[in-house]
Amino acid sequence: MLKRIHHSALIHAAGFGAVVLLTCPAPRAAAEALADGHLDFRFNFAAGPGWRLSIFNHETATEHAPSAVWFEASDVAETTVPDGAQWSFLGKAAGEPLWILPQVQDAALPWLGTSTEATASGVLLNNDMQLTLTAASGPGQFSLFTISGLGTLSVLMATSDGLSAADTISTKANRHAHYNWAFTEPGTYLLTFQASGTPAGGGPAVPSEPATLEFRVVPEPAAPLLLAAGLLAMRLRRGAGHSPSSRNTNLKPVVTP
Repeated sequence: MLKRIHHSALIHAAGFGAVVLLTCPAPRAAAEALADGHLDFRFNFAAGPGWRLSIFNHETATEHAPSAVWFEASDVAETTVPDGAQWSFLGKAAGEPLWILPQVQDAALPWLGTSTEATASGVLLNNDMQLTLTAASGPGQFSLFTISGLGTLSVLMATSDGLSAADTISTKANRHAHYNWAFTEPGTYLLTFQASGTPAGGGPAVPSEPATLEFRVVPEPAAPLLLAAGLLAMRLRRGAGHSPSSRNTNLKPVVTP
């Protein structure tokens, strides 16, 4: 099982250009932070308008465009990679740090699921719907997986072996589910998804426009860094109280072990 550091609760469409970039993309400055609460990535289809992808915040009963928000994985999300070959999809060795937004709700973290509850039964062929990860960028690897009540591991998406049509959630209309969202390194991740389904009246599958979700993985600062920052801030405040002529110009730099 995954061992949490801070808490005990643990927590496919072909033909796209699969992209995985191990980079540090710039955060979206105007977006609103979502740091906790029940949240859903909604992807729904209607015969007239077509696809609608959005983020719904159950705590405030508000709906957002995916580009208008970002999800914070704080230090509370930190855990370690478990032992066992079944965890190799994470892309990191056992015992190394990992950050997870969990399948089981933790009040201190975003509880992000998916919802097709606004898609009426019978609109799509067999009510089948897919959500595929088509591109990913970030400083590490991303994966999406579930663990059943009996402990069965199901890997739905993983960037560690590249992206393909297999990196897909296959679901039905009027469904709601939650997952483990795992990240191997701190930093900003941009994950691009595309929904797809085949109209019940016939014709080819209809894809949605792509939607990109932003995640910011923020580790807990190391204690020595916090101490150094606090001492520096204290000295700067003291210095600000003196006139330029009387200010102490012989301050030595703060050195931490």
